[in-house]
Amino acid sequence: MASACLLDICSFCEAIEVLYAANHFSFRGITGVTSFNNLVSPSCWNMLRKVHISTTFLTPMKHWMDKRGSFPRENYQDWVDGCRTLATLDDLRTLQVEITIRDQCQSFEANAETVEEAALVWILNSLKLIRAVTFRVTLNIDLPPTVVIALGDVPFQMTHHGKKYDHGNFI
Repeated sequence: MASACLLDICSFCEAIEVLYAANHFSFRGITGVTSFNNLVSPSCWNMLRKVHISTTFLTPMKHWMDKRGSFPRENYQDWVDGCRTLATLDDLRTLQVEITIRDQCQSFEANAETVEEAALVWILNSLKLIRAVTFRVTLNIDLPPTVVIALGDVPFQMTHHGKKYDHGNFI
């Protein structure tokens, strides 16, 4: 009887490991990451290997530093906290972060095309805390050369995803 119980426990442990280590976990916004971390046990959290995050930031940063709106608008302070949480995953294999950035002025000025550079540096510097074997960040904008210089070496590959901010869904 004891050996059957031991087999059940081993099977359960294997199933838990498959659940957390073999699956992709996808989050909309960084608060989902921190909420999930608070929900599961530390041993289960540390089994995560593949994570995808999609989010949107509005600039200028001073207007969104502490505001907690609904998805997709990311709160800058929550972003830093969430990146610190992700940095605790020592065996993260794949991290993909898809970011859409929009300047609030673009809604009012037809020729407003620039995004606040300090916000870009803040967002991407926070990601530098995290390590993953494969780490990709996709943005809807091309980074200005001054931002690339300010960031220095980054532990991720940056690409352009070309998606526009969806005015119909996110005002």
